[in-house]
Amino acid sequence: MLDIIGYFLQDNFATNKLGSLTIQTIRNLLYLFLYNNIFYYKDNIYKCTKGSPNTMALTETLSNIYLSVWQKEILKEIDRNIEFFGRYKDQIFFTWNK
Repeated sequence: MLDIIGYFLQDNFATNKLGSLTIQTIRNLLYLFLYNNIFYYKDNIYKCTKGSPNTMALTETLSNIYLSVWQKEILKEIDRNIEFFGRYKDQIFFTWNK
């Protein structure tokens, strides 16, 4: 995930920065977010070991960026093979005939 986000930022930023933040700083902050999610449930504290909570706005943004990079590659193939592709938020449907 972090590599994909890094590639996306490099492709879409004119410089290596967003304001005063470098791409590496953004990646470091995302690492903290993705690997340090904790939640409280029934008087216990738990740590998310995989993924991130759907209720956080950043999670949806990250999944959209991740899927947009993947989608770009799929659409190249679909255009060549006249296949079907559909996407809604983080759900993808496509046909493939190879």
